[in-house]
Amino acid sequence: MQKWNAITLWLATILAMPSAAVAADCAAGMSDQVYAAYVRTAQLELNLHGYDAGAANETPSPKLESAVREYQKDAKLPGDGCVSKGLVDHLQFVLPRVEKARNPRAESTVGEVQKLLMQRGYYSGTVDGMNGSRTSDAIRRFEKDANLPVTGRVDESLIARIQAADPSIRGDKTTP
Repeated sequence: MQKWNAITLWLATILAMPSAAVAADCAAGMSDQVYAAYVRTAQLELNLHGYDAGAANETPSPKLESAVREYQKDAKLPGDGCVSKGLVDHLQFVLPRVEKARNPRAESTVGEVQKLLMQRGYYSGTVDGMNGSRTSDAIRRFEKDANLPVTGRVDESLIARIQAADPSIRGDKTTP
C-alpha cells in the first residue's frame, strides 16, 4: 500500500508541475528564438492534424503539452509532451500523416474554411466543421484584411476567395 501512495504522490507532483517547468526542460540546449519557432510550428501543425494545440503564438501552454502528448501517443512516439525538432519533423514529414479522428463534418465546407483560415493564421483551434463564433470571427478578420464585404458567413465561394487571396494576407502578422 505504501508503494502505491508513493506512486500516487509522484504522479500528482508530475501532473501539478507547471507547464513552464516542462517547457524549460524541453527547451534545454536551444536558444529562445529556436524554441519559439518550434513551438509555433508545432502549434500550427498539431492544429492541422486535428489536435487542439491552441493559438500559434510561440508560447508553451498546458493545451499545447496535452496536444503533443496525445499526438505522441497516437504516433507511437515517447510521450514526454516536449516540442522538439524531432516532433516538428514528424508532424511535417512522416507519411502517412497521423491525424486525430475527426468529426465527419470536418470535411465539410466549414471544415475546409477552418483549415484554410488556420493556414493563414486567422483561425486557431480544432478543425471541427462547426460554424461557431470562432470561425465567424476568423472569417470576418480575413474578409476585412482582404477588402471583401465583411459577412462572416461560410459558403463555397468563400473557399475560392481564400485560395485566390494574395499570400501576404495573413492574420498572424505582427505589426510594429
